[in-house]
Amino acid sequence: MAKTLPIGCSARYNAIIHIADELLETFINGNKSDLLAGLEELEPKTAYAVLSRMMRTASGETREAIGIYLLEVA
Repeated sequence: MAKTLPIGCSARYNAIIHIADELLETFINGNKSDLLAGLEELEPKTAYAVLSRMMRTASGETREAIGIYLLEVA
């Protein structure tokens, strides 16, 4: 079942930022499988927003690692 986020614009935006930052930190710390599990818990559009935020804030090396990991598990 998809994780439910707040309905309000500001609260939803902040929740997306929070989830993205947590998943990015977890990925950087070596828990790669948590990234996929975390994204799968979300509604598809929310998962896209979270992944977009992660890719925008990650370093080039981390972006590449995320891309490679997601290709490997696809």
